[in-house]
Amino acid sequence: MIIWKPAKNGDCTAKNAFHYLNNLSRVQLLHQGPRSITQENMNILKRVWKCKNISPVIKTFIWRLIRRAIATGEHANALTDIEKDCALCGFPENDVHLFFHYEFARAVWFSAKTPLLSSALPQEQDGVQHCLA
Repeated sequence: MIIWKPAKNGDCTAKNAFHYLNNLSRVQLLHQGPRSITQENMNILKRVWKCKNISPVIKTFIWRLIRRAIATGEHANALTDIEKDCALCGFPENDVHLFFHYEFARAVWFSAKTPLLSSALPQEQDGVQHCLA
């Protein structure tokens, strides 16, 4: 009989493999690499993922945003000849710029029911993690 040791019952299923790899990546990615995230942001991801009222598309988008996996100009420029600066204002196009510091994004945040003065957020250049904190 073949037994897969990472599973409690010894069965190797897609779900068991996912949980095994997910736990492995959490340990390895928290403090190293360009897509590492803080424990606080990991907690945000866990809460979002457990919420039944959020659609899977939005959950995936939030995961990609926090894990710095959105195809912005800066990220795409490393792979192709795409311009890394914003075509409308000339600032470096990263996720913080697109979602918090770009003129239109600032107007959207400020006009929300609970307004957010996004110009007061840190000018973090490597993801939205400090803005979320």
